[in-house]
Amino acid sequence: MPRNKSWFQVNASAPGEAEIAVRGLIGEWGVNDVDFINALESLGEIDALTVRINSRGGDVDHALSIFNALKSHPANITVRIDAVAMSAASIIAMAGDQIIMPANTMMMIHNPWTIAAGNAQDLRQAADTLDKYTTLLISTYTARTGKSEAEIQAMLDEETFMTAAEAVEQGFADTVEAIAKNPAAQARAYAAALGIPDDVLARMAAAGEVEKSSSLAAHIQARATLLGIEAHAADIALDENLTTVESAYAALADAREIVDLCALASMPEQAAPLIRRRATLAEARKTLTDARADADESIRTDGHPPSESHKPAQSSADVWAKVIPNRQTKEQ
Repeated sequence: MPRNKSWFQVNASAPGEAEIAVRGLIGEWGVNDVDFINALESLGEIDALTVRINSRGGDVDHALSIFNALKSHPANITVRIDAVAMSAASIIAMAGDQIIMPANTMMMIHNPWTIAAGNAQDLRQAADTLDKYTTLLISTYTARTGKSEAEIQAMLDEETFMTAAEAVEQGFADTVEAIAKNPAAQARAYAAALGIPDDVLARMAAAGEVEKSSSLAAHIQARATLLGIEAHAADIALDENLTTVESAYAALADAREIVDLCALASMPEQAAPLIRRRATLAEARKTLTDARADADESIRTDGHPPSESHKPAQSSADVWAKVIPNRQTKEQ
């Protein structure tokens, strides 16, 4: 009786482009590597391949085989997580040159497990084999995320579930895609969230930048929230010179430091204008120093009697007189 292949869909969507959908278990009872690789090879020469995934996982060996087949394929691979990419399915996802996750999707990684029976030697051998499989998983995840082996091992031990935003933050995915009916609606949703004026959005639409901008805005919003500077997300999103996730993340890191610097100088109101004009830390320090100097000069030259809040600083002699009233007698 032929096995049900409802999990497996291959479409040649356009000349030079194709799509494969992977749904259900991975392994002998679902998406096995032989069928997947045969289908991949049958596509012939293509420039772009989209792999759509919705799977809770399955056999590690099949997943690794599919991963390596995709990694060695000359086409540009875009992986889209349709719902979940758990366990072995997350391994396949790592093959993407770009990994896209809608905001309502999830990824999960954990240590491999098995069912074993036999004597003590058999069980020890099974444990040793699982440890070796773990090293294979670690090498796959570290290559994609840039994390250390220890960091990945800790995540595997915890059986880590990641939302789309968390997966992007941890390096397991590249883009959080907003939940919207169409790109224009998606862009408007982010524009409203970030306070982007309608006329700016209109100019972006005219230039064909709506969809790209909304995707980048999703990254900016998620990262800004993580850094605790969501109030400044719009200042970064409106910078037309920031066209990549990497440049936006760098700008947000600078913004976090400027916010801290302004708070330390007791001038938090200076943060927004400094971030808006993308001031460097050196420029921010100079601006804050100049602002403090101007404020001090204003206090010294306003010609009014000093108020309680503007009392002149006490001299060191006054301070010592209060702390040690008989200081002069004792020093003699």
